[in-house]
Order: sequence, then C-alpha cells, then structure tokens
Amino acid sequence: MVPKFALQIALGVVVALLFGLPPVAQSAEPAPTVITVAEMCGGCVKKINAGFKDVKGIGEVSCDIDTKSVTVTAAPGFKLSPRGLWVLMEGIGKPPTKLAGPDGVFTAKPEK
Repeated sequence: MVPKFALQIALGVVVALLFGLPPVAQSAEPAPTVITVAEMCGGCVKKINAGFKDVKGIGEVSCDIDTKSVTVTAAPGFKLSPRGLWVLMEGIGKPPTKLAGPDGVFTAKPEK
C-alpha cells in the first residue's frame, strides 16, 4: 500500500506538469536587466559603475565590453524601473540601444 502523502506529492507533480506550474518553489532572486549600448570601453565601464554606485535599489552592476552590455540586478526588496534605468544611462552619457528585463524588451525609452 502506498502512503497517503506519497499520493498527494505525486498528484501535485502531475497537476504542476499538466498546467505548466513549477513543481517546486522558485527562488525570490531578482531577475537581471540587460542594457545594451552602442559603444563600450574600459573608461565607459568606470563611468557606468560610478553612475550606479550610490543609486538606491541597485544590487549589482556588471559591464561586458565585448557584448557592449550592462547587467543590473535589483537589491533585495526592490524593483527596478525600466524608464529609471534608461534615464540613468542617458545621464551617464551611454544611452541604451536596447533594455531587456522582467518588464519586457525596449528599444526606445519606456513610459514607466
């Protein structure tokens, strides 16, 4: 005889698979936003890191010169505004050509 809890777990997995739901809890880790710029060099990296340094809600910033991209992750408990990130990058002098994150993909300044 199969224990009752084993049947409940099996039923939960089957329902999750049928309805596309994850069978286990997902991490509350914030999804990163990737910002692409037209040009990037070592000086740009310093300028971008300095521009994000004291911004409230920013958890991590990393730049990739080869892909001309900036990956930004929110600090725990914060949600980043696509428009706010776009405006910040413009202020740094590195206007985005593309911004892709949890709120969608933008090739022009987002409204929100």
